[in-house]
Parts: sequence; structure tokens; C-alpha cells
Amino acid sequence: MPLSAQAKLLRVLEEGTFEPVGSDRSIRVDVRVIAATHVDLPGAVKGRIFREDLYFRIAVFPLRLPPLHERREDIAPLAQQFLDDLAAKRGLGPWSLSSAAAAALVDADWPGNVRQLVNTLERATILRPSGILEPDDLALMPPPPSLRIQVLDGDCPEELEGDPLVTYVENERRHLTAALARSGGKIYGPDGAAAILGLRPTTLQSKLRKLGLR
Repeated sequence: MPLSAQAKLLRVLEEGTFEPVGSDRSIRVDVRVIAATHVDLPGAVKGRIFREDLYFRIAVFPLRLPPLHERREDIAPLAQQFLDDLAAKRGLGPWSLSSAAAAALVDADWPGNVRQLVNTLERATILRPSGILEPDDLALMPPPPSLRIQVLDGDCPEELEGDPLVTYVENERRHLTAALARSGGKIYGPDGAAAILGLRPTTLQSKLRKLGLR
């Protein structure tokens, strides 16, 4: 949500009023707000792309929903329930999972969480109109190989060795701030921040707005 919209939402939550577009009259509202996000809001607050006052206003009673890989004991029962729902919806089936298929589902990573699990089962039931689903029916993607980057002697600048790592957002914020400082606040022109960074000026302006930089 853009910072300008965050300010408007904060006003509604604090004052209980808002002005519709094209009107000069305020309307009073009495609402309960339920907000959901997959964004790390505390990290966004530190990166200054989410207002701290708005965060504390909406974080009255936070509920964390753990992803599938943190509750693997639920995967097999959920999968069977989804299969039963698909059978009732389509008038086909029924389907069940073999022990090997259930184990394969439990061992999968599921970066897309429940939505990815449902899509996997839907694809399997298209390929097999009924019966017992086996691992080959699920067509699960193999887990990506672990990625390890080896830093050889001399590859890491001395000024970075031992420095604490920051979030990607904060790192981008610092980088853009340094470019603006070097250009004297200029965005356009051959000596502007956009040219220094190798970006189009409109792209840089969009990034600055997103990070709340002026």
C-alpha cells in the first residue's frame, strides 16, 4: 500500500471518519478491520515502506498462520479432505492417497502453501478420474538443490567484512540514498542519480516513492 494511502487509512482508524471522493462532507464509520498480509511488516517498518503508527494501530490482536512446511502433520488429512471436496463438486472419484503418495506430499516443500496443494491434487484428479493416487500422479517438483556461494580470498571488499547484514529493502534504500547524495539530489541528466545507477528516471522515481524517499 502506498504511503499516501497508509496515511488515509490511519486517519480513518484514528478518527473514524473519511471524505468520499468528490465530496466535502465527512462520513463517520464504525468498523472492525481485519488485515491479512504475507509481507514482513516489522521489516517493512524498519525499511520505512510501512508506517510504524499504522502498524501498531492494526496489530492489536495478531494471528500468525503457520505455512504448510511448519505443520506437516496436517498435510495428509488436508489432502484427503480436498480430494473428497473435489469428488463432491465434480461428481467423479472418489480418490484416495496411497501411503507413498501421502509421504511424498508430506515431504514436499510447498512454497505456495495450501493453494499449491489444491492445484497439485486437482491436476492429479484430472489425470486419474478415480481410484488411488500414486506419487507419479502428483507430479511433484523435486526440491531445488541447495545453493552455496563460495567467496574466495579477496572477493569480499575489506570494508564489508564483519559488517552486519541488513534487509534487501534497507540495502536498496541506502544505495539509492548514496546515489542521490552523490548527484546532489538530481535525478535527471548525465550526472543525475538515474544515470549513476543505470536506471530510467521514471523507474528511479517509482523506487523512491515506494521507499518514501524524497
